[in-house]
Amino acid sequence: MDYDDETPTLHRNATDTEIEAHEKVSESKERLRMDVLRALVGGEGSGSEIAARTGIDLLNVRPRLTELVDLGLAFDTGIRRRNERGNNERVIKATPFGVQRVVSRDV
Repeated sequence: MDYDDETPTLHRNATDTEIEAHEKVSESKERLRMDVLRALVGGEGSGSEIAARTGIDLLNVRPRLTELVDLGLAFDTGIRRRNERGNNERVIKATPFGVQRVVSRDV
């Protein structure tokens, strides 16, 4: 799946308010996804670590990490680190394709 083609979908009978919310969220999700990917290019990290490094709310970071992994722009290293609550979190790292995506957009 190509990163640029990843567009959230609406159900068939979406109301005007659902369409409006969808358009608003789609833009911010794309921006957040790129911000998280940029942070991963700067070094691997767990969701909590990326949130602390970027200032992005953890509840926005975690789903973006999952999306980046699903898109092949990042991968689960197999490393687990404990967060401040004592829970294990996956450590994620950008793939070469993810690094290339950031470099090509930031040039």
